[in-house]
Amino acid sequence: MKKDERIRKIIILIGSIMTIIGGFMMLTRGNPLDSVIGKVIITNGRERMQIDGYKYSYNKNDKSDSIETFIPITDADNIPEIDYVPDSEDQIAVSYSEKSYTGNLNYTVYDSDFNILIDNQPNLVMPAEKGKKYNIEVSVNWGEDESSVTVKYYFAINIAGE
Repeated sequence: MKKDERIRKIIILIGSIMTIIGGFMMLTRGNPLDSVIGKVIITNGRERMQIDGYKYSYNKNDKSDSIETFIPITDADNIPEIDYVPDSEDQIAVSYSEKSYTGNLNYTVYDSDFNILIDNQPNLVMPAEKGKKYNIEVSVNWGEDESSVTVKYYFAINIAGE
C-alpha cells in the first residue's frame, strides 16, 4: 500500500469517527438554556443548604413550553427541611447564584398537606404558627427576558415551638 493511500484511509477514518461522535452529541445534547440555571441556597442563620430545582418550562418571547418530566411539589421526594425559631434573631433567607435570573421570583407557601396558603408572592411571606411545617415552592426564571428556563425549587420550614 502506498503512502498516499494510507494517508487517505486515515483521513477517511478520522472523518467517519468525527461524524459519528458529532451525530451522537447532537442526539444526546440538552437544551442550551440549561447552562444558565443557577443555584438557590436557603439559610436560617445557623444552617445553610443548597436546594435542588425541577425544570418547569422553556420560555421564548411570549411562548412557554412545559417540560413533561416536571415533578410538582406534591410528588417530590425528600424535600429538604430547615428549622426556624420565630422569636430569635436568625431569619430565613433565600439567596441565588451569580448567574442571571430574569423577572420576578415567585414564592408559593403550602401547609403540611400541600394546601396553598399563599400563592405567587414576590417575597417569602408566611404564617409562623409554632409547631407547624410549611412547604415552600420558589419559581425562578434563569436567562434573559426573551429566552429563559423556569425552574421550581422546593424546601420546607419547620417552625420551632410547642
